[in-house]
Amino acid sequence: MAVRERELRLEDLATVRTRTEAVATAVAPRLEAHVQTLAPLLAPARLLGPHLGSDRDERVPGADRAFETLRERYRAHTGLPLSMPRELDDELRLSSELELHPWEYVRSLGDDGADVVVTDPFRWTLAYRGGYQANELRRALAPGEAVRRDDVQRFAVGCLALQLLLEAHSGIEALLSAMQFELVFEPYDGLGELPVASLRADLPTYLPGAALIRTATQVSGVSAFIELFDIEAFAERQSPLDAHIRALLDR
Repeated sequence: MAVRERELRLEDLATVRTRTEAVATAVAPRLEAHVQTLAPLLAPARLLGPHLGSDRDERVPGADRAFETLRERYRAHTGLPLSMPRELDDELRLSSELELHPWEYVRSLGDDGADVVVTDPFRWTLAYRGGYQANELRRALAPGEAVRRDDVQRFAVGCLALQLLLEAHSGIEALLSAMQFELVFEPYDGLGELPVASLRADLPTYLPGAALIRTATQVSGVSAFIELFDIEAFAERQSPLDAHIRALLDR
């Protein structure tokens, strides 16, 4: 998802960032509540049934076909950077619990080759609990880091199973959209072409120019930044979520 750029004075950055973090703190629990409500519909057993362990005896129509599709899609991601075994076991280990984590990506600051990790404050990865989450796995795959290979595979299988489940039950995506959260599957920086699920609140953001980001990261000593809430673009909109955020800003 492309983020637009706009000018910002360095002296205004702290105020805008504080406002951004306040809005994100208000939105996150709403999304968490929605996800927990929908969790039974997103349980991998609805798709894979007995392929999730010998102690399960669910008879799920189409489970064998879904497993074969999962196996086929999995093979496409076993090379670099994930470096996973070519074949899946017949029984998978996937939790039914879901987790949300901040969506991060790497942005180049220009010709000097400097990179910064940027967080979208209104976007979260959606994945089954267990092993790595996307931002942890990106760091673990960096040169010189130790990698838990079983957890790499579990994360990848979970991403692909969730994608298959939501393809089979498209009404869940429509329901999330009605709640003003967009569901997207797309590659995550550092994880190759593996489709990672994310949920994003329908709230506008922007980034200032590279020079300001470079200055801010030099001052903080941390190569990280956050997209900023675009209150000007937000001002003209009207929806239940917008009303909730507007009340927060008026306090």
